Amino acid sequence: IENFDKQMLFMKNRGFQTYDFVSTDSKKFIITFDDGYEDVFNNALPILLKYGFKAICFFVTDFIGKDNKWDIGHKNYNKLNIMSKNQIQEWISSGMSIGSHTYEHKNLKKLTTSEKKFQIVEPINFFIKNFNINPIFFSYPFGSYDHECLKIVKTFYKYAFTTKRG
Repeated sequence: IENFDKQMLFMKNRGFQTYDFVSTDSKKFIITFDDGYEDVFNNALPILLKYGFKAICFFVTDFIGKDNKWDIGHKNYNKLNIMSKNQIQEWISSGMSIGSHTYEHKNLKKLTTSEKKFQIVEPINFFIKNFNINPIFFSYPFGSYDHECLKIVKTFYKYAFTTKRG
């Protein structure tokens, strides 16, 4: 928490603003959070508001209000709570954005075409039904995708995010 606060203060003191996907001004950066962890709501949101920054949180819609069961079996598994619908509504009401991180946080490259489409599209239905929002942001679980995933995501979302570890 202290490190995140220091990072945000550093950016603020140097005149940076968070990117709004409309403006082309310089000194813009994007803050994103994958998975929708409750600690993002409890710890990052107050800091974002403190510095007047915006962020996007990508949610795994089948696990909202639950925990990160998709990580069970991974080397450094730590059970973490996922934001509730009420917390997501407060996140949105605070001026933050939401995005999809699939329905169940599966590696899309390992799925059939119909499974990929379900994982990518079903969260849109969830956000429309529960928050009256059609999300335009998508983040690939594990940063993993293939040509088929790109085609599906491009059909339903305006922006997509991945990781390029280096």
